[in-house]
Amino acid sequence: LSRMSLTNWLEKGSTHFCGLIAYLKNSCLEKDSIVNCDETWCRVKREGCYKKKYIWCLVNKLSKVVVYCYEDGSRGRDALKHILGDSQVKALQSDGYNVYMYLDDHMVDIEHLCCMAHARAKFKYAFEQGNDKDAAFILELIGELYRLERGYEEGKLSPEQIRLCRNNLKTKEIIIKLRSKLDALLSEHHPPRGELMEKALNYMNTFWTQLFAYLNDGSYSIDNSIAERFIRPLAGGIGENDPTTRELVCQGLEFMGIRFDFQLNKQVHGEDTLLSTPDSKVKVAVIATNEELVIASDTFRLTKKRSE
Repeated sequence: LSRMSLTNWLEKGSTHFCGLIAYLKNSCLEKDSIVNCDETWCRVKREGCYKKKYIWCLVNKLSKVVVYCYEDGSRGRDALKHILGDSQVKALQSDGYNVYMYLDDHMVDIEHLCCMAHARAKFKYAFEQGNDKDAAFILELIGELYRLERGYEEGKLSPEQIRLCRNNLKTKEIIIKLRSKLDALLSEHHPPRGELMEKALNYMNTFWTQLFAYLNDGSYSIDNSIAERFIRPLAGGIGENDPTTRELVCQGLEFMGIRFDFQLNKQVHGEDTLLSTPDSKVKVAVIATNEELVIASDTFRLTKKRSE
């Protein structure tokens, strides 16, 4: 089958999908909706070589719609601006990537929520790498907030009931403890601490309002995990080429018998390599992939089967 024929099929088929995609995007960004947003990088072949580009993911849980936007591979503010257009969504939840601050500065009618799981991960990293007791204290408080959320979910409470519970005395006491601890640790008289703990504290302090905006509405989520789950399958090559992602994935898995070679991990990019140490009971490896070859092989197999 010639390349021209495949191209023609794609071009003609795309005309039928354009209307559907527009409908789904409008449904996802309908007025007063709550949208979760995330982005990830991918490898795109341009002019004979691979370049790093980005894909955006929008999730409207209530409408059960997920939309992916390429925006010419951009991760900049203009891409987010174009995606949202003149939509009048009620709230958008994201991580702390600075492009989303555009929402706070220029789209004040959209309530911006940040992801508590990201804040928790930073303190978890500070505790595991530096054994910081203050990080452990903050993690326990965040854990209490998550336990409350699980209780609301298991109890199948309505959004209004959840809002009331989130603003009761018990929740307020947890948040007051958290804020007091944060202020004490950020005071100029506090002794120096590790770099990871410093980053975690600054993250929580900078995005404090957005992190706790979930208290304002029972339909809001405490974190952005739903968008991350939907975009994770598209993060092609991220485990193969990104040492930081591999390290974060394997942290805290020692109870499973995993022993990870952190130094070797930093040196590996897109090569078949065993990253676990010799005494690890579970093997951890980087397996290089060739998505283009798999797609081409499947296409050849299917077209050949149809021609027969």
